[in-house]
Amino acid sequence: MPDSIDWQLIWDYGSEAILALLVAFIGMLGSSWVMRLVRNVCVRAKIDETLTRFFSKMARWAVLGITVLFVLDTFGIDVSSFAVVLGAMGLAIGMALQGTLGHFASGIMLLIFRPFKVGDTINVAGVSGVVFEIDLFSTAIDTFDNRRLIVPNSNVFGKTIENLSHHNTRRAQIDVGTTY
Repeated sequence: MPDSIDWQLIWDYGSEAILALLVAFIGMLGSSWVMRLVRNVCVRAKIDETLTRFFSKMARWAVLGITVLFVLDTFGIDVSSFAVVLGAMGLAIGMALQGTLGHFASGIMLLIFRPFKVGDTINVAGVSGVVFEIDLFSTAIDTFDNRRLIVPNSNVFGKTIENLSHHNTRRAQIDVGTTY
């Protein structure tokens, strides 16, 4: 057992560890603050609740990701190589989730442009019924025979949307046959 303690080594690594813990703590507090800020801005802007939650969580995870990079940099780990790894991962994930990202993008477009809303009677993608819920990836439609159909948003946004309840009045054409 060594008799002398290398206080300089303890001071060097201890100060790095304390600094890393401090950066992590500030990053966690900052991520919660940014999440609340984004949520409040979205609520004031009257953005849909689904998008509000999505944007606030994405902002939180972005701040936490940056915090992790700062913590690694505190310990002397070169974080520039992570950019290349993240780029390659993003490309691979994008290719694997191509269909899912299409549903997601269509869901964002449906929530922004609002061709229909919950409670509207629609006819889209060969499905007729009342809109129960519009999510980021799919739309739930209750049919007239009391079935719930979940339709992917890319099928909804990529097809002709017929909103039967948009106008208060509707014209009906009825052919009536009579005898001579």
